[in-house]
Amino acid sequence: MSYLFWLAIAWLGYFLLHSALASLAVKTFVAKRWPQLMPKYRILFNIIAVLLLLVPLGLMLGWSGPLI
Repeated sequence: MSYLFWLAIAWLGYFLLHSALASLAVKTFVAKRWPQLMPKYRILFNIIAVLLLLVPLGLMLGWSGPLI
């Protein structure tokens, strides 16, 4: 498969997971399952978002094709 295909998949996966973690449904699930985690949910969300962002950004840095 093409490098750009995997880059697009990485960005799509990041966007989907980021949106899912920000959704009210996931927050409600976490609040019911682990109520003690909710005060820290926002900082954990941001930490996870930054760590997951490293994957598509790393792929972009590895791109040796022409710049747009």
